[in-house]
Amino acid sequence: HSSDKVSKLEAQVEAYKKKLEDLGDLRRQVKLLEEKNTSYMQNTVTLEEDLRKANAARGQLETYKRQ
Repeated sequence: HSSDKVSKLEAQVEAYKKKLEDLGDLRRQVKLLEEKNTSYMQNTVTLEEDLRKANAARGQLETYKRQ
């Protein structure tokens, strides 16, 4: 009976070790995704600024054309 219990407990310990390893991998993946997200957000802000500048320049160009 004791050896069965020990075997079950050892199996549980191994399962928990595997879950801990998986958790570490998931944390690394989350960190990478957060870094990518930050990069994409910065790129979006830059593109939005460029678009705003381009629209302003387009407006000026239209004004010059009318004159």
